[in-house]
Amino acid sequence: DMFQFQKNIILTQMKVVFLLLLLCLISVSFCYEQKQETPVPCTYTDSEGNFYDLSPLYATSLSDELNISDEFHHDFYINICGESHQECFPPNGVCQSAPLDKFWGCGDADSLEFSDFNSDGVTITYEDGSQCPNAQPRKSIINISCNPNNEGKVTSIDENEQCVYTINISSSAACPITNEPPASGNLCCAYETDKDDYISICTSDGSCPLIKNTDYVGSYGVSNCSDCKIRNF
Repeated sequence: DMFQFQKNIILTQMKVVFLLLLLCLISVSFCYEQKQETPVPCTYTDSEGNFYDLSPLYATSLSDELNISDEFHHDFYINICGESHQECFPPNGVCQSAPLDKFWGCGDADSLEFSDFNSDGVTITYEDGSQCPNAQPRKSIINISCNPNNEGKVTSIDENEQCVYTINISSSAACPITNEPPASGNLCCAYETDKDDYISICTSDGSCPLIKNTDYVGSYGVSNCSDCKIRNF
């Protein structure tokens, strides 16, 4: 009858709401996001075992690139783990532009090398750029320091040695994962899958479980599982 029909509809709606709530709870403790695609690998493990993923700093267009001007009003366009979209030829990871449409490559993106920067950051070096007046190729040393409140900002550029550019950037992408369990609270565990994606799992027992077809990347402590995000790695 009509009463039974309405009752069945209400029960069905309640089941749908319950399933949606369950999915929301699962998504809080287990999140899955696509890793930013970069032309070259953009992850680094430092000498202390801390893991970094700098792919959020990779720019897919010129408007997204980090940039800064020096004291001579030359503009520097910087791409992390990829070629600048500015008009340097051949394309470089850092492109310098000057008035009258002059462009110089300040480091071949394919020459990318990672190294430790202090205790909480990464240095990227681009070499083999355009020839300098001293007959040496231009070179860029990019120091990226941890700043959890900044997605990416160029703070300074120096040329203490001719055609060797030291560029300083602060970014949350350079905040390390310590690989040590927290004294209290929850642990956010990161894994890389065999499909080059990342997953994260929030645990409360201070340990990270083994997961089939993944490689353990690292972990960090969180007060709430809702703070366990791939973008924080």
